[in-house]
Amino acid sequence: MLAILVIALLAPTALSADVVYVTSIQGWEYYKVRVSGQMTQTNIQAACVAEGMLFPCMRANPDCGGGQQWTADCPALPDNGTDPGACRVQVIMSLSACGIPEPYMCPLMDDTFIYIPGFSASETCGIDLDGPTWCVDGGQVSDLYATCVKQHVNGCLNHPCLNGGQCSDLTDGYQCICQTGWTGQNCETDVDECASNPCQNGATCTDGLNGYLCTCTPTWTGDHCETRQPVEDLVYDGKCYRLSSSSATHADAQASCTAMGGRLAVVKDAGAQAFIVNQIRQEALVSHWIGLKTTSVTFQHIDQSPLSGYTNWMPGEPAELCVLMDKDNDFKWKAEFCDSLHNYACESAEGPCRLNVCQNGGNCTACFGDDLVQCACPPGFEGEHCEIDIDECTSSPCQFGGTCKDGIDSYICTCVPGYTGDNCEQDIDLCHPNPCPFGWECVDTGPSLTCNALGFDHGHAHVRAAVPRHSCTKSSCPAGMTCAEAGPGSYSCTVG
Repeated sequence: MLAILVIALLAPTALSADVVYVTSIQGWEYYKVRVSGQMTQTNIQAACVAEGMLFPCMRANPDCGGGQQWTADCPALPDNGTDPGACRVQVIMSLSACGIPEPYMCPLMDDTFIYIPGFSASETCGIDLDGPTWCVDGGQVSDLYATCVKQHVNGCLNHPCLNGGQCSDLTDGYQCICQTGWTGQNCETDVDECASNPCQNGATCTDGLNGYLCTCTPTWTGDHCETRQPVEDLVYDGKCYRLSSSSATHADAQASCTAMGGRLAVVKDAGAQAFIVNQIRQEALVSHWIGLKTTSVTFQHIDQSPLSGYTNWMPGEPAELCVLMDKDNDFKWKAEFCDSLHNYACESAEGPCRLNVCQNGGNCTACFGDDLVQCACPPGFEGEHCEIDIDECTSSPCQFGGTCKDGIDSYICTCVPGYTGDNCEQDIDLCHPNPCPFGWECVDTGPSLTCNALGFDHGHAHVRAAVPRHSCTKSSCPAGMTCAEAGPGSYSCTVG
């Protein structure tokens, strides 16, 4: 069962809460950094340096404004062709961040100060969007923001995203888009798909890359071991078979099968081989021990003389060989040393249940003790323990409005008047014998009949005669039918 997961994680450069990103221009990032104390050149320089940044001058570089308001202490920044001649940093920032050349109208630049060599005692000028002037002397205010810059470093240069993750460079770091199955800041962690416990009913979950595998306990199947396997699917030729969910040596596997009330599977025909292999393909595609091993190994010298008399075996030798169904060779048999670890197949003969759990006369058989129980239900019952009475009326066997009553492996149809037969499939002639008054005509219409007085034209006969009007009584219609007057000289009998 595969699980698909795409994770995008941001790996930002560590910035303090007092640092705010403003914009980026030609490889340079511009920030506003909180200053402690008066907004003097000394304090704004210290704030920038503390964050690992540089402090710019009013002019972007020495070629701007004839070299005025710029010193070698400041970085040479690109002017980007804006604010020709003057190329003031605050104007360049405003155009990039707010799209306007007026920094005193750009909200991102409010309360920011910049270094202007020789300008007042503070040598700084600040922007106050709410003040009377756009160039506030830094010596008059405190605890606002310094304008700081740093060169942008492509966060993806060192290929930080692992395991096929895609790196996206960001202003303040990089972003890893992880391949499915991986997570973490750099896609370094394999997602544990077993963490959510997807395997049910005691199954073992094995985590994989972008997926997991559930190894079911006996009698359970499905991707999540959510479906109980019918016992009949575990039985072949009078024997039950079950597969282990763990590995063991051949001897320990036999002991485990014995503890369950069985033994290692003895495979003596192609049918048993195919049955066990089919189970393995459905549950766990691994090799399985079966009940076959060497009893003795014959050795002879190369001069063809038998080994007898003197030997010098080390303890445990010569080693026994045991047989498994090899997953790498279409589960053909393969001999291996018996102390190897493999899964194994157990078998147990079917026999009568120690405790009959089958209801309604079901025949109870069991294997592996009473661990696997099978009920052979008598006709008319179904369910794991024959506890369900099959409703033979479900198929609606009664025709023409007949009522069905369920029985044991049977049903009874109660037909509406006018029909008969086991399934009410036969139409009765309601006019034979004629239930109408003497001299009246009976017309059978299927589930009902009509009585017409002769002498009136009812579409069936016409005889000139004077006939009194008929009034309905209980005896006007056959039992189970209701009389309804239909006009002078006519009435009908219908079911109900």
